Parts: sequence; C-alpha cells; structure tokens
Amino acid sequence: LADEMAILRARLVPRTFADGEVVIAEGGGPEGLFLVLSGLIDVHIDQSGVRHHLAMFTPGTTFGVVYAVAHRDYDIDAHAKGEVQALLLTVAALAELSRISPDLMLALLRRLVAGAFDSLDWATRALVTPN
Repeated sequence: LADEMAILRARLVPRTFADGEVVIAEGGGPEGLFLVLSGLIDVHIDQSGVRHHLAMFTPGTTFGVVYAVAHRDYDIDAHAKGEVQALLLTVAALAELSRISPDLMLALLRRLVAGAFDSLDWATRALVTPN
C-alpha cells in the first residue's frame, strides 16, 4: 500500500487558484482529477442563456475525473471562491497509472464511483423527500 501511495503522490501536481479565478472553463479539454485541499470551487452550467449553480466542492472532495476518463470536453465551468489549494492528477497521469499499476487505478476508480453514487443518492433523496 505504501508503494502504491508513493506512485500516486509522485503524480499529483499542486495547483493554486486566486479568488474568482477560472479552475475549469466550459468547452475546454479535460485536465484530470482535482482534489480540493482548501477553499471552495463553485461549479455552474449555462443552459439557454440561464446560469445554473450545480455544486460547491469543499476541502476533501474531488471532481473532474468523469471528464478525464471519458475524454470529454467540459460542459461546465468552475471558479475559485477564496484562495483554493488543490492537487491535480492529470489526464496523462491517469493514463500512465492505468498502464503501470492497473490495480491502483481500479481501486482509485472504485472509490471515486462510490463517492459519486453517494452524492447522486443524496441529491435524489433531497429531490423526492417531502419537506
């Protein structure tokens, strides 16, 4: 496990964003998996000229992996709220992990899918539960 963690840590790129700075831009190509260390990341989508708030990523959360794995351009945008410190596991690093350590990549993806399911389950329950 320590060896796998070292492999993963060696590929994480520190990123800092100032308040209001674009973290990802709609139409841009995927950068990879972001892990938020501090600050907040505010995510929106524009539909028919209306801007909709989608999510607020907080310290300890991740985002972006679906776009990276699917090789899909962003259809959302995200901005820093306050100063943000994050780690980025780039698209290239994700591909490399798949080649050199498929078990590690599978474990990472399993954890991310479980987290995504938990978020989707929470959102669905919030929509269907009467107040």
